[in-house]
Amino acid sequence: MSNASTPDQPAPSSAADNAAALRGKPADPGQPLDRYEQSQVRFRTVFENAPLGQKIITPDLTIRQANPAVVKMLGCAGVDDLVGRKIIEFAHPEHRADWQDLQERLWTHKMPSFTLETCMLRTDGSSFWCKVHSVLFPDDDGELGYTILEDISDRKNLESKLKRVYDAQETILQLATHDIKGPIAHIEPAHRPAAARSGQPQRRSPRRRRWCTTSTSSRRPAPTPTPCCRMCSTWATSTRMACRNGPPTYPPTSRRN
Repeated sequence: MSNASTPDQPAPSSAADNAAALRGKPADPGQPLDRYEQSQVRFRTVFENAPLGQKIITPDLTIRQANPAVVKMLGCAGVDDLVGRKIIEFAHPEHRADWQDLQERLWTHKMPSFTLETCMLRTDGSSFWCKVHSVLFPDDDGELGYTILEDISDRKNLESKLKRVYDAQETILQLATHDIKGPIAHIEPAHRPAAARSGQPQRRSPRRRRWCTTSTSSRRPAPTPTPCCRMCSTWATSTRMACRNGPPTYPPTSRRN
């Protein structure tokens, strides 16, 4: 099998190729690079060989530079198919506002960085979820956005499956709770009398009258007696109930005045 790179998968760049591209002429191993050229070569090497999609965009979301990972992620034939186009062209119709929000936060509100999760479209029409992290950095033409794209479609699919399982469990739990509460509500309490369970009116027992006696076991002094009748004026209480004892009888220990 040949290891030659295909248009869909551009070959990674080496440090020598990046140095040659920076100088605009073939690389000369014997010619040293200055510090600026060295930093540019390091950045280009990391940028071109990064496994995550990386691109540089202008304030109007135009792609100025992209690495092979972005080309593969969006299904383009090469970097030339991306450079000069706006990234919002690859946004899902329902998520175009995400890129407008990113543009407003970075260049209008001057936020140093911003992260979002959005859905994008490939050139073949298929969609995928990606996490976008963009950072502002100064340039000769103003501030540009260094953006990293990470494909999170697998994570989103797993979250969707877990949500469906959770919703199904909640529905089963609610149905089970309803089925348990239904029979319990129709069970008659055991302490209710038969007349109440049958629907018949329940008769109340007549209220008994209290005897006119004075409690001797209470520690508090007995209330001041008031006459309730002529026969037991000494033993009457403040309730003024009728006396049914007949003539008063006195305990052996009490003294009659």
